[in-house]
Amino acid sequence: MGEFSGIDPAALKKMITSFDSDRQGLRDFATCYKGEFESAGLDSDALSSLLTICGWMDDESPKLKRRENLAAAMAAGDGPGTPMVQIPEPVTETSAQTNGKKLAQQFNANNGGDSKAGDQYHALAQELLAHQDDPDFCSAFYANLTPAEATTLPTLLASTGSSTAGNDLMVYSHALGTATKAGFPAPGFDKVVSYYTSPLPKGSTSVAWNRAAMLQYGTFPTDFLVKTTRANGLDQFAKDPDQNFSSDPYDSADILGLPKDVVALDLKALSPNEAATQQALAGMGQDPGKTDLNGNLKSLAASAGSQHDPDLTAAFQNTLMAGSGDRSTPGPYGSYYAPLLHTGPETTFATAAMSALSGSHAQQSDYQDFITTTFTTFGRPADATPQQAGNQAATLLRLTETADPNWPATRPAIQSVAAQAKASKDDLDFMKGYYGNGAADLESNLALELHAMDGTHDGTVLSPDSTKILGEFGDNLASATHLNAAGKLPEFDAKTFTEPHDMWSASMLVKYGPSGDKWDHTFLTNMGDAALHWRADQKDNLRPGYVPGNFSMGTVDSWADPSRSPWYKELGLHEDNFTMNIAEQRDIAQGISANDPSLAVMSKLGENPQASRDLLSGGDGRFAADQLVNDNWQTPGVSDDSKFTAQVLLAATRPNGLKGDELAKASTAAANVFQGALDNGDSAANRSAGIKEQYPQLPDQLAEGLAQVAAIYVPDLAQSMNDNAAAKPDPKDLRFTSSIDPTTGLPLITTDYKAIDQLMHQFMPDPRAAGLFEGGMDGYMATAAENQKANPTAAGDTLRQLAMLDGQMQNVREDMQYTPAAKKDEQANKAAMWTWVAGGVLGTVVPGGEEGAVVSNAILQTMSTSIAGTTAWGSYQFPTGNADKVTSQAQADQDTEMRRLEVPIVQGLISSGQVRTPPDSDWIHDGKLDPAAITQDPNGFNTWWTENAKAGTPALDLFGQAKNGYNDATSQRAANSDGAQDGH
Repeated sequence: MGEFSGIDPAALKKMITSFDSDRQGLRDFATCYKGEFESAGLDSDALSSLLTICGWMDDESPKLKRRENLAAAMAAGDGPGTPMVQIPEPVTETSAQTNGKKLAQQFNANNGGDSKAGDQYHALAQELLAHQDDPDFCSAFYANLTPAEATTLPTLLASTGSSTAGNDLMVYSHALGTATKAGFPAPGFDKVVSYYTSPLPKGSTSVAWNRAAMLQYGTFPTDFLVKTTRANGLDQFAKDPDQNFSSDPYDSADILGLPKDVVALDLKALSPNEAATQQALAGMGQDPGKTDLNGNLKSLAASAGSQHDPDLTAAFQNTLMAGSGDRSTPGPYGSYYAPLLHTGPETTFATAAMSALSGSHAQQSDYQDFITTTFTTFGRPADATPQQAGNQAATLLRLTETADPNWPATRPAIQSVAAQAKASKDDLDFMKGYYGNGAADLESNLALELHAMDGTHDGTVLSPDSTKILGEFGDNLASATHLNAAGKLPEFDAKTFTEPHDMWSASMLVKYGPSGDKWDHTFLTNMGDAALHWRADQKDNLRPGYVPGNFSMGTVDSWADPSRSPWYKELGLHEDNFTMNIAEQRDIAQGISANDPSLAVMSKLGENPQASRDLLSGGDGRFAADQLVNDNWQTPGVSDDSKFTAQVLLAATRPNGLKGDELAKASTAAANVFQGALDNGDSAANRSAGIKEQYPQLPDQLAEGLAQVAAIYVPDLAQSMNDNAAAKPDPKDLRFTSSIDPTTGLPLITTDYKAIDQLMHQFMPDPRAAGLFEGGMDGYMATAAENQKANPTAAGDTLRQLAMLDGQMQNVREDMQYTPAAKKDEQANKAAMWTWVAGGVLGTVVPGGEEGAVVSNAILQTMSTSIAGTTAWGSYQFPTGNADKVTSQAQADQDTEMRRLEVPIVQGLISSGQVRTPPDSDWIHDGKLDPAAITQDPNGFNTWWTENAKAGTPALDLFGQAKNGYNDATSQRAANSDGAQDGH
């Protein structure tokens, strides 16, 4: 007996099914991890070997199927109960090809074109069905058809009018797919391949339609499918998408149940094959080796949208899902879509697909399956490593940003990434995958996308849900800044935010992110510098102009945009005093303030002392100070916007607990702040009348912040009032400088009294700011008096200098116009500052000694609590322009009596035990004087002073020193009648 194959058809079929499933699973696994290895720079040779094995399995599968079909056919004649079939092996291939050739000859002879011919085509299809998975039989069948019948077979079937034509085509198409996979096809089959893969001339839609129809039901090799669909119309479409690709020879499309559009048929043929879809749609219309996936998908999306052909739209959607790797997952109750680990080509394709649909303004309803499925499968896979999860999270974010923001599925997809980003902010591997895949660029543009979803309503440009999303991404970003600063996350590029494409969008992540202390200080410093440069670039376009109403003239408050297109118009914020009422205009103005990028960044910068200090003491420190100490931190007619700016000033200059270089930075920052105040005054002289009306002086919260910084550095300013102070800087350039005092080894700010006069003119128009500064001076006077016993000379000198500074303040007060109510504000803040001081916050130190910084620290420790919105801030707003200007008669004469310097002196002496503590009364409680009560009724205090401040006592000695200093300052003012140089 010769050689034979003993085959159990049922067992072999079961084995082949398992073989094919495992083959595909192995390919998916190897392809996925090969891409991941390569993107991570790892060796992928072993995975390439697995893919080679998959190729061998591809070749073996048709051979196995041929044997299974032959065995099944032979077993049919043996009757039941015959599990094993003997197939003479030398006869197998020859017999199959011979039989396939015979069937082709019968097909060629059937050319009647009527119902009888249709019945014959059906009979032939049934015979072919028995061999449809035998590559030898099928390749011989097609190799022996005439060229016309091999390429126009669908039309031949339809022309007979047979009711079975559609089902018969399924068999013939399936057999063609089997033939193309033959390892050793029958002689002549190469010509059939050439028929299908040869490009057609323009206008050959009938031939193209027949070719495409033959591709609908078979499984074809990737290369064959790519070449055929490109040659069959896709290349022509890419070059000229406006030509007509519709064809229906002999009503074939309707009879066979197929689309009339050739492009739709080509896309349907591609969609079962992911690789073929990716290659064909990228390469169509391009020279060898070149691709244009984005352009081709955009053309296809536009064509589908303009033609309103449901067949074309459906076919296009299926190819989008195929190219994106949107595979279903089998489950116990059927298949479903779940997150999958996607390859690089799938990611590229999906991104281009989303962009194409969005760019063509496609409706989600037309592409529901693709959009929702893609967002789902690009979620976090259960079996992904943290780095893979981070990488795919960035991909999903990219998909949402290329998608149409109006699609209902877009926001939930963003929310899912936001939740991942927040939850994984401390997972270094996730962060590496996330930022390594470009998450920084995506995050920096996120606010723009969310705004596109939300629109602008009553001055609001981001919904509460959008700000929540930005907050979650902000949490992740803040963590990334620390990891990057520690050298653990080089994948993060901070310049994406510090040199952003869009300052508003980047700043919203900071605004809605965590508090300032949660960010890396260098990142916040650079963000602050970028925001201030952005602000400077806006010039006079920061805010709309404000015109107050005039009741007598019958006009109301109104706002108008500047002549140049302002930054906020891009957010849908636009003032129109012709069509909007006052409330609507005010909403817009408030919206502009709420979305100012510089305010957004300052709100967090002020919560990070190190970042604030580095900003104001660094190489760009003077520029930063000039921007921060500026009259324009307000929205005319609406709000004082300077609270966060004031916080930055205090955070930068606060010396609490600082030593060495950091203490020097705080001093340098303060010098720059003071210089910025002078520069602001100088620049005011060059402003137009209109700008001066909009921004007449520092807004109150900023003035009060500046006053508190000045209060911190009262000893430095006081020393510069002394005739023996350090050499004065050039008055045309830097008037305030910081350097190391050779005596103490501590930083010291030096200036001149005229510069101090100008500085005071910047903050003293706000009476509450004046009160803060005055209360601070009283605190230092009390401290000096408290240390009189330890060092009488130093205490006396210090009191004289402080009193000179106090006298200078009284000089400046002559230029102010305070209403009675404003004077009460001044006294209230002075009393508040005094309460902090007298409450024991000052240590017992020698002014001018090494511990002098402790005094500043202690004062600031309590003063800075006001920045949180308590006594110093409250809800006080700056009267912008005209409506609420001070109306009382200006105070014409300086007070005829010297301010009662006795009070802080006595407090210091009481605290140090140098004088007997008076019993409690209406002006003293538990050893703490009550300046407000003394001012209201000075008799009790005056009596005590007369009885205890006699000649030779510390009280009278110190008062004499202070009086001399005060008189020196006032006489200096009289000798320099040129007065203040406030610039306003």
